[in-house]
Amino acid sequence: MFPVLFGVGLLIAVICGLVIYAADSQNKIAKEKSIHLTGAIVKILEKELGRLSYDYTYWDEAVENLLVDFNPMWVRDNVGIYLAETFNVHSSYVLDEKNQLVYSMINGEEKPGDPFLIFKNDISLLIAQTRNRTPKVGLPVPATGFISDGTQMFLAAASSLTTYTYTGDQVNNRPTKAVLVILQLLSPEKLKELAEDYLLNNLRLDFAPNPLNTGGASVLLTTLSEKVKARLSWDAEQPGSEMLAWLLPIILVLFLAILVIFTIFSRRTHEVTQTTYSEIKNRHEAEKKLAQAQKMQALGNLVGGISHNLNNLMQPIMALSMRMEKAMPAGSVDHNNAKTIGHASLRAAELVRQLMVFSRQEILEKEFVDIHYLVAETLQILKPTIPANAHLKAELDADAGFVFADASQVQSVLINLVSNAVDALDNVVGEISVKLSQHHPNHEISPHIVNGPLETVVLIRVSDTGLGMDEETQSQVFDPFFTTKPQGSGTGLGLSTAYGIIKDHGGNIICTSENDVGSVFEVWLPLAVKEAAE
Repeated sequence: MFPVLFGVGLLIAVICGLVIYAADSQNKIAKEKSIHLTGAIVKILEKELGRLSYDYTYWDEAVENLLVDFNPMWVRDNVGIYLAETFNVHSSYVLDEKNQLVYSMINGEEKPGDPFLIFKNDISLLIAQTRNRTPKVGLPVPATGFISDGTQMFLAAASSLTTYTYTGDQVNNRPTKAVLVILQLLSPEKLKELAEDYLLNNLRLDFAPNPLNTGGASVLLTTLSEKVKARLSWDAEQPGSEMLAWLLPIILVLFLAILVIFTIFSRRTHEVTQTTYSEIKNRHEAEKKLAQAQKMQALGNLVGGISHNLNNLMQPIMALSMRMEKAMPAGSVDHNNAKTIGHASLRAAELVRQLMVFSRQEILEKEFVDIHYLVAETLQILKPTIPANAHLKAELDADAGFVFADASQVQSVLINLVSNAVDALDNVVGEISVKLSQHHPNHEISPHIVNGPLETVVLIRVSDTGLGMDEETQSQVFDPFFTTKPQGSGTGLGLSTAYGIIKDHGGNIICTSENDVGSVFEVWLPLAVKEAAE
């Protein structure tokens, strides 16, 4: 699931990255467009102001009333105040060829002022550029640029005063060295007007430029002397950011929806896979149990037939050996031989009895047994036989209840399991644990009970910390004549006999083991009805 989620997350990250990149590109394009637009606006302003100065300087009446015969009334009505009120001109100056001030209007008022003192080198450069420009067909060519008084920025235009006469249909232009200078202040009002006309948000003029914000754009304004610089700044449009504002949440919601759908699908797939796996596993285990049960049944039938025949053969041998022993003089060779035959016959008879128990052909004497008392009594009997290297630990539930069983047979099973646990320690210090408890079987425990499902069962659990067994050994542990002990040390009938006894009691015995960890044997017996036990 993680690789798929990682892949989906990586895909979403790539998509988000591409969207952010596209948005950033849109922002940059919008910013560049606004910069070009503002630059063009500045050029237009310069051109318009230059055209205004040209219109006033290429006028014979202007030359007549400003230079030939100064007419203050005409100048006020047509130049100074008129320019201020009609074209929002901040200041205007008329300078003769010797740069003497002929007329001045400052901030909408007629008053004397020295532009060279106020604007220093900027105004000198502007006038020099105007006079140095070659007239086109005798017409004045305006000069424009930015000048500053140190605290404010002005757009300036200057043009040479030019008059003309007619000779028939021919116009004779006569430029002079006198210059008209017109200044427009880049005031907050002017900037606001430009911002509204050209949709420039928060247009402003900064003499000490602050760092621009993320969406900020600017155009650098430099005076003619290049001594004063200012920045015309504004907040450029951010179409990419606006797009991200609604697109990223949609992508996030889409991702979360995909994640939820995928999670539900993955969980459902996992559940189906687990169910299928459990069914296959349970079927496999059931097949194994069926095969084991069939094998044990076949072995039981075989062993039952053999043990029955052996028992029939051993009866006359035992009877004859007893008669020979009684008939022979005590201490004689024949007497001792008959006695040896009798002892061997008894051992063979015990072996036959075990075989019959395994094949479930021996008649058991069942009764209601207090399982706690039986287990405790058996452990008390076993304690003297436990070697010093083995620590016997018992956890017995005194209220484990009653079982309907042959006490001696169940006791023999417990003795066999504890004896095997002692052997598994192999003279190494270890622990043998015997636990007795009641259990309410669930769907995993019920199959262990032959007659189940039952309401309550008794569990006798014998574990050790010995050598343990591998899976192959575990699969054969209940087979008759199978043993892991050295040759001559065991018959291989102990666990197979225990298996037969427990099966005959309607229970089950199972083994789990791991190499170098130890083994666990669990004996499940049906709990007897309490009223019947009483």
